[in-house]
Amino acid sequence: MSSTSTLPDYLMRWDHHQTPELMRDVVQTSHRLTEISLFTDEGLAALIDCYPHSMVEVTTMGNNPVYPSQLRRGELGPIGGQSLLDLVRGGRFRIVLKNTNQMSSFLQLITDRLIGELAESQNIDQTHSHQSDLVIESPGAMTYLDCDGIPTVRWQIRGSHRILKYPVSPSDTPGSGAPLSGVSAAAIEDRVCGSFRHRTSLYYEPLLEDQATEIEVVAGTMVCMPAFAPHRGIANGAEGMGPLSVSLLTRFFDDRSRGRYETVVGNQTFRRLGGSSLVFDANGLLAGFDALGSLKRFVARRFHQSTLGRSALPTAADLLDPTFQVNPAADPFDRELTQSSSDMPASSVAQANTSTALFPSLSFPNATSLFT
Repeated sequence: MSSTSTLPDYLMRWDHHQTPELMRDVVQTSHRLTEISLFTDEGLAALIDCYPHSMVEVTTMGNNPVYPSQLRRGELGPIGGQSLLDLVRGGRFRIVLKNTNQMSSFLQLITDRLIGELAESQNIDQTHSHQSDLVIESPGAMTYLDCDGIPTVRWQIRGSHRILKYPVSPSDTPGSGAPLSGVSAAAIEDRVCGSFRHRTSLYYEPLLEDQATEIEVVAGTMVCMPAFAPHRGIANGAEGMGPLSVSLLTRFFDDRSRGRYETVVGNQTFRRLGGSSLVFDANGLLAGFDALGSLKRFVARRFHQSTLGRSALPTAADLLDPTFQVNPAADPFDRELTQSSSDMPASSVAQANTSTALFPSLSFPNATSLFT
């Protein structure tokens, strides 16, 4: 990966002959983030060293999507960025640097550029509530079944990722005895409104595999999943073997996706009152832009501002207390936490590992200038 003094004119390569729609289709194309030196080991290590520990999500998991209870949350101990990358490379971890667009002026620039270029390709006039996370995953690490309330784009920078997308059952009454035809609409509604019935975002059944659509995302490509589409992901490679998976996740609202999101949230109030429910097609596309849908959106804006204020839905990991500390001096699973260190200041290792050459386009005097 070569360093460049300025970002390319366009970060996304778009084939204008394709006409997919973000709210309905799986959108894929290529990008140029692989050319940016921030995403090399050296650049990532410097970024991690400067990142507030309270904004770093550390999880480990099992290898079977049927057992979400194996998901465990940890926290960073006194570990440098390069040591953390080495640990992730040889283990089974998922590291999320949360809200990178708020913590790093450089990543804010990249986030806004990517979303702006995607909006341009879709003829979207206005976007808002931009948000991004940087995700570093071990080979073989996975995420459990989930969905997003707004279009979420995975920009794969290093390694590769396999995404399995599942259909949505037109019925929102699970347990009716009908053959399993997908994830229920009611489960999606609960997920979007922040209700967790299990220690995973959506309940997984192995029978769903027969109906899954597999999407391969390699370095230099991106995929945008439609809002409300159930899916899970696996970083390619055997545990302890293969490259790290590094990706940037971006999220945003436009007027149309905001309206659909409000319809789902407002619908929960109607359901509790015995009113009509949402209707999804097999792709997870919501039907609700009629007079009743407008009323549901009004109810959502009036009574559910805290829910609507989220750019990213809470995850199952958000509900877990940390049970281990990532510490190079000890087996992380043998060290029981006695007090929270989530507000630990940035590692002192950062002072020795900064390099202005990593971020030439912004002329930072040192790596801590990434944070504004």
